[in-house]
Amino acid sequence: HSGIGDYFNLLMVYRKYPRLDREKISQILLFSIQKKQFFFRGTERKFYDALVEAVGPEFMVFSKCRGVDLVDVDFQKHFRAFNRIKSLSVDFVLVRKGNEAIACVIKLSEDLHEQFDKENIFLDEIFATVELPLIRFETREVYSVVEIQKALITSL
Repeated sequence: HSGIGDYFNLLMVYRKYPRLDREKISQILLFSIQKKQFFFRGTERKFYDALVEAVGPEFMVFSKCRGVDLVDVDFQKHFRAFNRIKSLSVDFVLVRKGNEAIACVIKLSEDLHEQFDKENIFLDEIFATVELPLIRFETREVYSVVEIQKALITSL
């Protein structure tokens, strides 16, 4: 069974290698892409479960969101900024159920030093500019629902 993603990938291979036969294209596709086995890494899933419990029924939790899904940028006037924001992502987004307003964004960090790299400093600046709280949590094996709630209350 072939999906739209398969068709798109086939089209891209045809454009890049117009003289290849079907068998060669199938081999390229077979070895160049694969479905991920799991959506979350282990620690992301643990955090997601704790976050959903922490926020209760008032919020929806979305994961792996791009910067352009969260911030409006006039790409015709600010093309370079748009391209930079387009490449950014956050791990989780809390959205209020009643009005669908974005309440905050969450980034998990393997190491607290990560938050001082250029990409993360830019991320901080973007969300501060649009007054959208960015909350960082260090990656762990176990997450405390109470600690998550405290961090959310402080930021929201």
